[in-house]
Amino acid sequence: MNKPQFFVIGAQKCATTWLYECLKEHPQLYLPQHKRERNYLGGTVYRQKGEKWYYSLFDNAAPDQKICDVSVEYLIDPDCPPILKKEIKQPKFILCLRNPVDRALSALFWYQRRGNIPRQSPDEYFDNILNGLPNNLIDGYNRDILTRGFYHEQIQRYLHVFSPNDLLIVLYDTIEKNPQFITSGVFQFMDVDKNFIPKRLTIRPKINLYNSSTMFLDNIFNRLGVPAKAVDMLNRRLVKTKKPHPPLLSQEVRKKLTAVYWPHNEKLLSTLQKINVLSHIAYENCIRNWK
Repeated sequence: MNKPQFFVIGAQKCATTWLYECLKEHPQLYLPQHKRERNYLGGTVYRQKGEKWYYSLFDNAAPDQKICDVSVEYLIDPDCPPILKKEIKQPKFILCLRNPVDRALSALFWYQRRGNIPRQSPDEYFDNILNGLPNNLIDGYNRDILTRGFYHEQIQRYLHVFSPNDLLIVLYDTIEKNPQFITSGVFQFMDVDKNFIPKRLTIRPKINLYNSSTMFLDNIFNRLGVPAKAVDMLNRRLVKTKKPHPPLLSQEVRKKLTAVYWPHNEKLLSTLQKINVLSHIAYENCIRNWK
């Protein structure tokens, strides 16, 4: 039975799909053919189908390949760390982090494209969320959008079970500015050829869909099961032919959201002192720039 040794555990909307594509190209690594967030060890599908089903995802791995699994649900699901500790011998984890305000904004559009949340301006949406926060009136997708950016608490669940040396943090800012620095560092962490250059390296992480026509098509394609890559390619063409005008948060609402996240970010700064962080600049400066 083939078992993963490495896990890309999140966070959502922080370029985990880009990293999956880069890792998948490396000849010394094996990843599932398709990135399915729900197909993770410990999740609902795993509990329904059993461990035989889960480990069958890696049946085609060659004997000399190292196995890696990718799902952003590993980070947000509090049950995963103890399950991974029990099931996997000496696992190692890779975690991508991004300014939590930008991550939340990206997640909002993602859920709107899929029809999970009604269309409204980011300012209106986050104002409503923040108004409900003091009385704990947010739930479902709304809570998901906000709390997935509380990185410190999620990382702590892993540090309660695993050593800090078992984790590698990747910063989204560096993926955008120096992607080869990231892939080389990740490959070194995984003890495979760090000089391998994946073709995906030259393609930036998926462009968020701000164009209303593309968002509409993405919603339809998603219902029909059309691969997300097709919509991403379409959106890239639109970006090349017409300058995008992404709807941005007002400074007022951004400041309010930043104030919610900053206490968590301060704790994150302390936690990251124990963990290896891949960043083109001092990670402390990068995270302080999130303020």
